[in-house]
Amino acid sequence: MMSDYREKPLICVDLDGTLAQYDGWKGENNIGAPIPGAAGAMLYFRYKKGFTVCVFTTRGNKEVVVSWLNKHNIVYDYINDAPVAEHQNPGKPPAKYFIDDRAIRFEGSWTRVLRQIEELDEIEMTRNGAAYHQGIGVTPVNPSPQFEQRVGYAPEPVKCWCGKYLITCGMPDFLGAPSEISEVCTVHYECPVHGQFYEKPMGIGISGKAGSGKDTLAVKLKERLGWPVVHFADELKKEWFAVHFPDRYATEPDLDIIAEVNRMKLEDPDVRQQLIGHGMWRRDQDPLYWVKKVDVSLPQIIADTRFVNEANFLQSHGFLLVRIECMLGVLTARGYPPLDDESEDSLDNIEGWDVTINNNAGMGTLETAANNLASSIQMWGGLNKV
Repeated sequence: MMSDYREKPLICVDLDGTLAQYDGWKGENNIGAPIPGAAGAMLYFRYKKGFTVCVFTTRGNKEVVVSWLNKHNIVYDYINDAPVAEHQNPGKPPAKYFIDDRAIRFEGSWTRVLRQIEELDEIEMTRNGAAYHQGIGVTPVNPSPQFEQRVGYAPEPVKCWCGKYLITCGMPDFLGAPSEISEVCTVHYECPVHGQFYEKPMGIGISGKAGSGKDTLAVKLKERLGWPVVHFADELKKEWFAVHFPDRYATEPDLDIIAEVNRMKLEDPDVRQQLIGHGMWRRDQDPLYWVKKVDVSLPQIIADTRFVNEANFLQSHGFLLVRIECMLGVLTARGYPPLDDESEDSLDNIEGWDVTINNNAGMGTLETAANNLASSIQMWGGLNKV
């Protein structure tokens, strides 16, 4: 059992007020939010400096502490019970450093120590009240058996649902972080495509030219998954209608604006151009203006992914992106001749789709694709070849 820390020096780090926010005792199951920089600092200690890390806390319920540390991806080797040699006191492990919000460094002057205690007492009483010092409501508990070795929590890279290996990501989140360790200052992994949403697809974004079958596929997926079908253009149509027909917008609260604008598009081709112009005007102000109108935290099927920024945004939020390809001659035969505008061709040469469907045959292809996609999503596994 390790008791010689010369190769990997021991560092003991307090929990409440050091790793976790603390404003007074609120019960053994209540630990505050992690202090910014705590996770990155612990990772730095363990992997960059090579320390053996011990979380040193007065809390007696180790399971609660373990759960909190794991939840917030804070690495450690031991909780309170770092091994010591036979001649050493297990109550004070031979740490090279102790980090604690109540610690006072002794530098040869007791006068300075007494002055620091007076100053810190005033600060803590002001911030946390008497409960911070007196431990009101705290019932002493029996300490855990000494020399009980615990295997610390250190997250291991895994794969995203799309099959790609996760990468370590982050930014310096504690003061004084050396630039060369910025990639490990935060403890989280991301898929290079789907970001932090690597446990399961959060939704589906469908792209393709007019007539390729986007809405048909969306409806079939809705039938199988129960997810609602959403269009980025819905909010565009509502806003355009409110601008051009303010009286109707104000006086017809029960009007189905989406259906009405779709009807107007069929009757007047100029409406489509006006919608495109209005959409581009808003994107010039904010490239994500229309994307922000959709709550991507909810599972859904977005049936009109038309622009690069929309595709990138959806992928980074864990959406599975589907591209429906179709030959121009087939589209023309279906009554959808090629349209030369940015909303139709922005994604023509983009790669990296999670699934590509060649829909030249028609309904049977989309039926099979919907079945395969729904099955893959329901089991959160690798994608079936469509």
